[in-house]
Amino acid sequence: MREIFARVAPGALDLVRCAGTCTRWFRLISCPAFLRRLGISPENACHRSSFLLGAFYVPQATSVIIPKLGKKRKSDDPPRFFRLRTQKTGGERLTFTKFIPNNDGIFNYARPLAAHRGLILVKRPTHDWRKLHLAVCDPLIGERSTRLLPPPPRDLDPMDVGYYMTGYALITAADHCVTGDCDHHTQPVFQVLFTTHCYHDNDKLEYVFSYSSAMDSWSTPIKCSQTFGLTRSGPCAGVVNGGIVHWLYKDNTNFYTLNISADATHVSLTKIPIQVKRGLRPFPCILGEGKLSFVNIGDKDVLELWTKREQDNDHSCDSKEGWLHSELMPLEVKGIEIVSFAESSCVIFMVQKGCRTIFSLNLVSKKMEQVIEEDGNMNMFYSYNGYEKWRDQSHVLYEIDWPSYLFHLSAGSYEVQ
Repeated sequence: MREIFARVAPGALDLVRCAGTCTRWFRLISCPAFLRRLGISPENACHRSSFLLGAFYVPQATSVIIPKLGKKRKSDDPPRFFRLRTQKTGGERLTFTKFIPNNDGIFNYARPLAAHRGLILVKRPTHDWRKLHLAVCDPLIGERSTRLLPPPPRDLDPMDVGYYMTGYALITAADHCVTGDCDHHTQPVFQVLFTTHCYHDNDKLEYVFSYSSAMDSWSTPIKCSQTFGLTRSGPCAGVVNGGIVHWLYKDNTNFYTLNISADATHVSLTKIPIQVKRGLRPFPCILGEGKLSFVNIGDKDVLELWTKREQDNDHSCDSKEGWLHSELMPLEVKGIEIVSFAESSCVIFMVQKGCRTIFSLNLVSKKMEQVIEEDGNMNMFYSYNGYEKWRDQSHVLYEIDWPSYLFHLSAGSYEVQ
């Protein structure tokens, strides 16, 4: 059997799915000697152990009307899936239900929020609309992986209207290895963070909630007083590095990162000394070495990369000397805006305003290519500071993460725990 599996292209979707078919195949494929033979063992730092498959998204026709109000939607479909042309995985056409069955309709009207290391975070509207209903799934494992999270406590919701999330993120046990804590037995399989606005005495305050899959419960919410007077600027999905989540904020003159630990016990704010063109903002990302970075469109339409020199948990340096600056490439087309970042592949996606074209740029190889042109799937991409008609669109890039997939399979009964 190993000879047959060895003929499957390393990193291909078929090989990953074979590992989850049965215990015998899982043991064959996850054998360290076999992984080293294929060059995809976790310790092989030269191999890209993850690859970009496509994107989960909500179609443009999907309304956001709450089902309880009795108004019909245009569709009760679950999120859709689009395979990007840059990834040649072969096989049949992929849909959301090819990954996760929706027989009971629990993912009708659902909205994908974030994906990280093979897991995806989804928001599920239900008849109990005053409560926040989230789910975490591993699309490669399928229905057995679905974990429906309990609603967070509503102590901070005196108006009884439900929390308005300003940011969210997924953290896995593998993220803690960056900080040297690789004992999976002491870390939950995943954690969920979300930030929310609450109003007290006409003051808008921000709080952070943390969920642990090991405890199946939410922690006591922590007030983020550091963001008072600031506005979130950028993607709602935070970037994760070493068990710390980063979101971009701004005031009238500067940009900042809000940095929150996975258990929501440590919160800090860091000023970003990056000068940007008026009306634009830097786009947060994490490079392959695990350092917080920003992609920015600088003067003369040159794409720039700013990378933090210090370790991720060191937020003391706010000067430009604490950042490494490099020029990626001059932009040959005008009106480019960054819309997405594929974390494991180190690829950003850009849209040209006024033109239905999506470009991808690898931040390591600096290779740029056209991904989508004049295609209906263009609607899955949105612009968080661009055209108004795109602001309600939601898409989540999905990458297959081989080490995390094997870990989730071996963590117990093939379930996300």
